[in-house]
Amino acid sequence: MTKDKKFDQWLESTRNRSRQEKPGGGVWPAIQTELVKTRRPGILARFLDIRPVYRNLAIVAAALLITLPTTILLYEMFRGPQFVSSDEAYRLAEQIQSEVFDAQKAYEHSIKKMENLVSHKRYDGNSELAQLYFQKLQTLDMLILECKSYMDQNPYNPALHRQLFYAYQSKIETLQSLLTLSEGDKS
Repeated sequence: MTKDKKFDQWLESTRNRSRQEKPGGGVWPAIQTELVKTRRPGILARFLDIRPVYRNLAIVAAALLITLPTTILLYEMFRGPQFVSSDEAYRLAEQIQSEVFDAQKAYEHSIKKMENLVSHKRYDGNSELAQLYFQKLQTLDMLILECKSYMDQNPYNPALHRQLFYAYQSKIETLQSLLTLSEGDKS
């Protein structure tokens, strides 16, 4: 039997029932009543309809699924710093210090090379702009010397290292600008 025939039979039986129960009640109220009877219950209704033993088990499982990850997350967030042995801390400090000082030496080496290139260039066409760049270089040199003098007193201060590397980076950018300025004079 096809779906259309089933539907037609169902519609005819519903019409007959509605006429028998309420003469003049109409088909549509009967169809609506039939649809409400055949509606599939929602998730919550189906959950509440299971046996109490399984319902309690499901509630406990849901509570565990919520509280266990939350507890682990909170524990990881608030357990505090992880302490290392003094030997390990000393080794890590030495490693960091050597990496920072190696980077500092690399910056200084690059700056010396660039200063050597800049000293051999001529800035005839843009002498005012070149003069401003040279003033900026003098200011950066004073900043670098000041940072180094403070670092002699406290070599493990990360703020001083950041300031020094910022000054190095600014000096490299200024030297690069001077090099492009001298190349612009040639053309």
